[in-house]
Amino acid sequence: MAAHALCSLLDVPVTASTLKRETEDHPSYPSLLSISEVLTMHGVENICASFPQEQLADIPPPYIAQIKDEKHPGDYFTVVKSCNNRQVIYLDPHSGKWVTVQANRFTRLFTGVILLAEALPNAGEAQYNLKRREERWNSIKTYLPAIALTLITIAVAARAAVQLGTGALLPVMFTLLSLLGCGVGTILMWFDLDRFNPAVQQFCRRSNKVNCNAVLQSDRARFAGFSWSEIGISYFSGQLLFLLTQGISSLPVIAAAGWISLAALPYVFYSIFVQARVLKQWCLLCLMVQGILLAQGAAALTLILPVNTMPPMLPMGILAAFTASAFLLVQLVKPMLKQNKQYRHVRRQYTRLRFQPEVFQSILQRQRQVTHDPAGLGLVMGNPEAKHTVVKVCNPYCGPCATAHVPLHELAELNENVNIRIIFTTSENPEDPRRLPVSHLMAIAEEYDPATTKSALDSWYTAKEKDYAAFAARFPVKADLQQKNTKIAAMAEWCTKVGIEHTPTLFVDNYELPESYSVHDLRNFLTT
Repeated sequence: MAAHALCSLLDVPVTASTLKRETEDHPSYPSLLSISEVLTMHGVENICASFPQEQLADIPPPYIAQIKDEKHPGDYFTVVKSCNNRQVIYLDPHSGKWVTVQANRFTRLFTGVILLAEALPNAGEAQYNLKRREERWNSIKTYLPAIALTLITIAVAARAAVQLGTGALLPVMFTLLSLLGCGVGTILMWFDLDRFNPAVQQFCRRSNKVNCNAVLQSDRARFAGFSWSEIGISYFSGQLLFLLTQGISSLPVIAAAGWISLAALPYVFYSIFVQARVLKQWCLLCLMVQGILLAQGAAALTLILPVNTMPPMLPMGILAAFTASAFLLVQLVKPMLKQNKQYRHVRRQYTRLRFQPEVFQSILQRQRQVTHDPAGLGLVMGNPEAKHTVVKVCNPYCGPCATAHVPLHELAELNENVNIRIIFTTSENPEDPRRLPVSHLMAIAEEYDPATTKSALDSWYTAKEKDYAAFAARFPVKADLQQKNTKIAAMAEWCTKVGIEHTPTLFVDNYELPESYSVHDLRNFLTT
């Protein structure tokens, strides 16, 4: 959150999902080092330093600061947007909102640790617009079921209002309360799965009398081996689906739902008694559920008593079937969600292990070693005197080679300790389609500066369709391309000696990159 907020203030185009994934995959996560190195990878120069609290107003924002939380234990990272001697505007690490506080209050939270940052020219994420569209669509997909259910409920309520006029007021209110109950029940289920999630914590801030965790994790929060949150979400979702499918303008349907809601009222008093007298702690989410149940009970009494309606058996059976189906679905889905959460935890631990430099070096040095020096072959991008060399053996028409191009060149561009040597697989045969683009790229490297050579490589590998004629017109050369046959032959001979069988093949400091690591992983090891 802090890294993305800082990039937004610096006008650096990087998606929140990319920053989240890269910082969580960093072996030092969660730490300021993980944020620092991820920012560096995206062209944001930064430095970590410690400052006395009294110098805070002299530091030009924006910057990342480490603070202590008044209500939650531990240290957190925030972004300071504005700071002077009177007030500070900073990002709340829990709500994700900008808040304004008195300067002296913020200095009490400030630990003294700051990350100062400055965006380099062309800083940002490759293919940002595409990834931003993907991120938006993924976000929409996450909330699409809730949005669809809400729209359907509104449409059904509107239809009932047209049919019944003012007589639809109580049935519509009853249905909307069921929808609200589904929302609160979902949050309670979310709390069960990940009670430390900052988003969940926003719904139930802890205080002396309010402690959702104490209530929901107590023995009284379960019945017959099932949590009340599971029972609650099943109750409300089954009820809502029953009303939407059977028709809220039908008196037997509303009567069936009303009688069930009356039967649920004793739970309201039980829950309040447990919170007030037994646990002596309150759960705001639980109280919201009690409020919804009480409101539905009041609506049910208003609807049922005037007409002396007895419980209709068939609608009651249908409602019970919907509720039971919802309960079974919850029992199926909840373990899957837990497994997914555990998988993410295990994956993070595995990532930390495999990204330890000692582990990587140990695995790397067991791989095939280059026994023939590639010096003088191909193209070299980056600092020729760099400590680390990555040899990329590629085909100019290879799709995976094009995919590997961008992260490799970003690595060399942002890291002076890395250079990339590109060796092409082609032949001197005039009929070989690879020969012309390779010869042309070699000629560009000889006639133009490194920036133009990089631009030419980017243009070729990022093009959707490889059109040599258009490429040659954009980057004209004076040399006779036939003169490059000697260099092409030398590269082909080297590939034969080394035993290149597929492209791209990558060698890191003379060892072949292990299959368990990708080109994107190199940034975690070949650091400045």
